[in-house]
Amino acid sequence: MLISIKFNDDQYFDNAFYAKVGGVTCRELNKLEREILGLLDFDLAVDPELYQKYKLTICDLRASASTISPCPMPMAAAETVTGAN
Repeated sequence: MLISIKFNDDQYFDNAFYAKVGGVTCRELNKLEREILGLLDFDLAVDPELYQKYKLTICDLRASASTISPCPMPMAAAETVTGAN
């Protein structure tokens, strides 16, 4: 979550804040952040087709659970289905 926030937002809290909220030390959070970035080879961009594939898989799994409502559709898709403008 932290890495996504830093990647997508211009303003964010420092790691000390996120560590406190997450219940870990700042040192541990820094270590985890470096580790995940290394595993990702510092490549945080996601191919849109791959993103869509995973999103659909997650939505299908969510829809199969009877107690959880299905994933909401993006606004453009909802307008296409309902014919709204």
